[in-house]
Amino acid sequence: MPDDLLEKVKSLVIEEAYGAVRGKGFPNQFAGDWKILNPGKKLVGRAFTVQFMPTRPDVAGAMQDEATKRGIGRLGNQTVIDMLGPNDVVIVDLFGKTNAGTFVGDKLAYYIWKTTGTGMVVDGGMFWLGKIVPTACPLTIAVPDRTRSAA
Repeated sequence: MPDDLLEKVKSLVIEEAYGAVRGKGFPNQFAGDWKILNPGKKLVGRAFTVQFMPTRPDVAGAMQDEATKRGIGRLGNQTVIDMLGPNDVVIVDLFGKTNAGTFVGDKLAYYIWKTTGTGMVVDGGMFWLGKIVPTACPLTIAVPDRTRSAA
C-alpha cells in the first residue's frame, strides 16, 4: 500500500474504513475484546503479520533450513523486527500466549514504534507492559500478560 494512500486513510474513522472493506466483499473483518492501550492514538499502516505457533521440531527444522538458504538467519522475534520498515504495523498472533514467551518488552516495543512510526496489535502477552503504555506507542492487545506486566 503506497504511503500517500496511508495518509488519506489516517483521516477516516473506523466505521468508514470498515464500511469500505465490507463493500468490497470482506464482511468478516472485525474481532472484538481487544484492549486499546492508548485510545487517543490512531493506528494506521501496512499490516506485517506474523504467527508464532507452538513448535514442532520437524516443521521448525524445515523452516529454519529454508530461512538459512535465503540468508535470513535464526527465526525468532528479532527476525520479524529486523524486517519492519516505515509505516508497517506488526500484527502478532501468539494464540493468546502469556506465559513462557511474549513478543517483545518495553525496549523492543519502543524500537518498533520508532522504526515503523506506527504501533502493534498483539494477541498475547507483552513483557513490561506498564513501561510500554506511557510511551504513547499505539498498541492493541487481546490478552495482557499479568504475570509480566509490572511497571
